[in-house]
Amino acid sequence: MSTVLVFVMWTLAAAIPCQERNGLGTHLPFPRQLSWAQPMISLQEKIAEEWKKKEKKGSVGLLEEMQKIEKVGQLLIDFAESFQFPGESERLEEIRGHVEELADICRKMDEGLEPLQL
Repeated sequence: MSTVLVFVMWTLAAAIPCQERNGLGTHLPFPRQLSWAQPMISLQEKIAEEWKKKEKKGSVGLLEEMQKIEKVGQLLIDFAESFQFPGESERLEEIRGHVEELADICRKMDEGLEPLQL
């Protein structure tokens, strides 16, 4: 049971970004005599492959919502830095859509992470 718990924590660490982390570290040793060891090793290898792909692209974590937040957040930062009053109505509508998208992502993350809170 403790091996499964460590694997789940390792998977969560891969999904959520951390600035000080340089990769996923070593592979977890699984007792090969157990019937579920091979599927766990296979999952671990797939996660490590995905991590390497994302690391090359310079994106954050494996969690899709985190990647969307990074993308939309960067668009909003760029807009805020280049904004001049009065704003163009077309550009303001585009930004309003990005803000709504960010709010939707945050709402989904809040709903998804709520069961994990104490």
